[in-house]
Amino acid sequence: MPKCAVTIFDKVSIDKLVWPDTADGQYTKSYLLPIIKEGAQHYIDNTDTEMIAIQVDDLVLPATINNTEYENSYVCSPYTLFVNCGLEKVESISNPLVKNISTFFLRLFQKTLQKGKINKIIFVNNWLFTTNLYPKLSQEQIRTIICELKKRYPDHAIAFRSITQFDKTSCYDLLKNNKCALIASRPVFFLDTKSKAPFKARMFKSDMKVLKESNYEVLDGKDLTTEDYTRLVELYQSLYIQKYSKYSPKLNVNFISLTIKKDILQIKVLKKEGKIDAVMGYFAKNGVATSPIFGYDTTLPQELGLYRMISTVLTLEAREQGLLVNQSAGASQYKLLRRAHSDLEYTAVYHRHLPFHRRLSWTMLGGVINNIGVPFMKHFGV
Repeated sequence: MPKCAVTIFDKVSIDKLVWPDTADGQYTKSYLLPIIKEGAQHYIDNTDTEMIAIQVDDLVLPATINNTEYENSYVCSPYTLFVNCGLEKVESISNPLVKNISTFFLRLFQKTLQKGKINKIIFVNNWLFTTNLYPKLSQEQIRTIICELKKRYPDHAIAFRSITQFDKTSCYDLLKNNKCALIASRPVFFLDTKSKAPFKARMFKSDMKVLKESNYEVLDGKDLTTEDYTRLVELYQSLYIQKYSKYSPKLNVNFISLTIKKDILQIKVLKKEGKIDAVMGYFAKNGVATSPIFGYDTTLPQELGLYRMISTVLTLEAREQGLLVNQSAGASQYKLLRRAHSDLEYTAVYHRHLPFHRRLSWTMLGGVINNIGVPFMKHFGV
């Protein structure tokens, strides 16, 4: 097998990159080039990271580099994902004893992770979305990427987010074969729109009825004005930031503008009487779709079914294209009732080149999360 060619480009050298003349190459250029040049925080307020491009053969992958940034969004901070988000989730536990014990151990654990420099890390194929999707990668390409990053950034752990066993395109087995440690991060859900079962379910028929009788108009992002972008940000943040977690990527108007104008995301909105009340933005790669933008007006009565309607729009879009939908985390009962499959999402981490005390921190983290955290998440539904 011929050796893979890997080249890394940062803000200084990015103009030297000859982007692949493929649909995927041009798509990546449209999104990645402005973020590298202008910085991630120009588009996502709470995401402080250095964005680079990794070219491997005829593919270009985005990647993020961090060092500390302990209050960062979880899309580029394992510390935030496992400690800050963990503390948020513990707050929802009603049992005072369990809540206090969990908080104590998380506070204790956070010092260990900081000493182990857990945030000194590179995330490969990190689009800064809540869920990353993967192109077709070979085991040799992954091995070569890891080897090149080890040489160039010897003090950084190398990681891959959004890895699952159910989605065969997410490289679970390939990363495991390349000696990456797999650390569970959250439960996620998948809807297979090639299957007839979800569309025969009583709940889907009920959802369709709600959508048809709602008098909401479904509009495309291209039909919106730039003045509408602020409303889309409000709807997204009302769900992802205010309801889910302040550490979710805080997308702003610049992000919405980029993704609509460059066709990065396919945006759909629900509009009635001149007002946009819900938004969904999805993209697809390698036969899988996910929706980094999702939101609705949480001040309106739940009986309106805005979440149901905008979810149904995504399902219909995916069915038309025959896609597997990664529905990400949250609303577990809602998704299971609609025939979604549940699975664990992992962060795959290569840390074998790091000093012993830092490898120990990752080993401890994996042991605690996989053996204690996973049963905890399943029992308390967090």
